[in-house]
Amino acid sequence: MIEAVRREHEATFSLRDRQDRDYQMWRLAKYNTNPDGGDAYYSYTSNAPRALADKIIGAASMAKLFVKVPYGNEKADEVKQRYDDKERFIYGCINAVDDRFARALEVPFQAQVAWHLAIRGLVFARAVLANENDGTTINVRVWDPRNTYWRVGGNGLVWVCHRVERRAGEIEDEYELKIPNATPYDLVEMYDWWDRGVNAVAVAGAWLKPPTPHPSAR
Repeated sequence: MIEAVRREHEATFSLRDRQDRDYQMWRLAKYNTNPDGGDAYYSYTSNAPRALADKIIGAASMAKLFVKVPYGNEKADEVKQRYDDKERFIYGCINAVDDRFARALEVPFQAQVAWHLAIRGLVFARAVLANENDGTTINVRVWDPRNTYWRVGGNGLVWVCHRVERRAGEIEDEYELKIPNATPYDLVEMYDWWDRGVNAVAVAGAWLKPPTPHPSAR
């Protein structure tokens, strides 16, 4: 798993380098036109990239969200009611996800998607229905494409992995496991791997979740 991520990182280095440069423009990193970093030529750092990106993020974050399940040729009232219920279910899932993000002091789902689309150029999200002590909950994570690795084959996505640094305390609270030789404030590199057959989560050379079959082939 880790070796596959390493190879994909090397193969897609130019993409991630471009994303880093785009992020630096959004952060208004100081621009210097002099190759040696000197001051022979006057340099000006424009805020145009930040202004454009913020405009896109603001518009996408505040846009009204519509969920539509097409009826097709079905006209029966009971069929329409069933499709309407599907739409309500999706709205309810999004609200539940935002509630979960709010408890973790994170921004809403739509705002996260908007930021990644504007700054990174694409967006990844992992959504699962998780059985917890108090029932079934929807667990969604918006993955930063800068730290997401994937491989596509002739039949679609073969595998995808999100590599991210998180505080050990956050991981331990989410997975209810103790990370060896780590304090709650230590940054730990975590791998969340999905392929067509299994899901696995590894950290600090140990399994948080050993390779576990999942029902989705895509």
